[in-house]
Amino acid sequence: MSVIAEKDKTRIVKGEMNFIGPMTERPRYHANDYSRDVLNLDPHVVTIEDMRAREVPTSLEVEGFALYPHKSAVGNFRNLDEVARVNAPELRKLLLELSGADEVVMNPTGVLRFGERSPDYGAFNNSRPARFVHVDVSNPTARIFSDRSAPAGKNYYRFAQYNVWRV
Repeated sequence: MSVIAEKDKTRIVKGEMNFIGPMTERPRYHANDYSRDVLNLDPHVVTIEDMRAREVPTSLEVEGFALYPHKSAVGNFRNLDEVARVNAPELRKLLLELSGADEVVMNPTGVLRFGERSPDYGAFNNSRPARFVHVDVSNPTARIFSDRSAPAGKNYYRFAQYNVWRV
């Protein structure tokens, strides 16, 4: 990556990201075994901006994501039991506050990802980064999640699904 601009406290760089190129068969990604992938990775140079220093904050409505400061009580994010016990209720509360929803259902409890230089790279299920631009949930999968997570005995008129990432 190379720095192309620094405005105020915002750092803008050029970097390379992989997209899925044209394919004649359905792409397949295997989080735990890249050797089984069926992907045509098509690298593109893109502009990357540190959004934390932006004068106008990001929003779900405009950029499709938002950044929120949040301090967790989790002491060890590598301890999956602690993450399930502490992180999931914290994120549920945060999403209730931010979204104004009547109900928030957490599922699953969380995924840990590590870079290639980490000793924990690949140590947990789905702990390797995908390394290409993708969508985690398709429309049919979103419907399945919604139906599975619907509060018993309650009707719902709309739902939203959020990916919450901590760094």
